[in-house]
Amino acid sequence: MSKRATDRTFNGLRHAMWDEIDALRNGNGDLERIRALQQLAGRINDTVHAEAKARKLLGTEISETANLRALLS
Repeated sequence: MSKRATDRTFNGLRHAMWDEIDALRNGNGDLERIRALQQLAGRINDTVHAEAKARKLLGTEISETANLRALLS
């Protein structure tokens, strides 16, 4: 499996996870690495949802803070 930078988006995260599953199926993967990636993905998802809830509660526009669309793409 070639190492490349992961896009900092949910789509990039999905690709990284599938790359790890493919590596595991090909005999080159590491189950612990996949578990760690799954845990990180869950934390990233939780963080994005918490930020979205905070913006909604505060009435903050997305354009006034980080670009949420970039995080969710």
